[in-house]
Amino acid sequence: MAGGLALSPSPPGWSRARSAFRFWPEGQPVCSISSGPTGGYLFAFPIVGALVGWLAERGWNGNRVVLAFAAMLLGNLACLVLGTVWLAAMIGAEKAITFGFLPFLLGGLLKSALGAATLMALRGGKPANP
Repeated sequence: MAGGLALSPSPPGWSRARSAFRFWPEGQPVCSISSGPTGGYLFAFPIVGALVGWLAERGWNGNRVVLAFAAMLLGNLACLVLGTVWLAAMIGAEKAITFGFLPFLLGGLLKSALGAATLMALRGGKPANP
């Protein structure tokens, strides 16, 4: 996510997200392989890429580190929510939240903070342009 924010703007978020729909080397589409418990998280990636790309194109990028942090945090949260909904259909909502959502909240927060810190370092700590 941080890389997308640093390189934005470019093509719209959806064109970046489409690259996530690739085929495995065996020639089987992702949807036939990724229908297991982690499938929801995998299918969330292009949606999250589109969301974060869309936010980055609207200024939630390296020029505004706090907004970039919020964009990355929203992306992590969206991925977790979509993946958890998918997982809940397989193992039930309570187990899905307990094992597929809550353990990853702190990691998402830390990744977002590290991404924002990296963007700040790449800017050289300079204030954002108005």
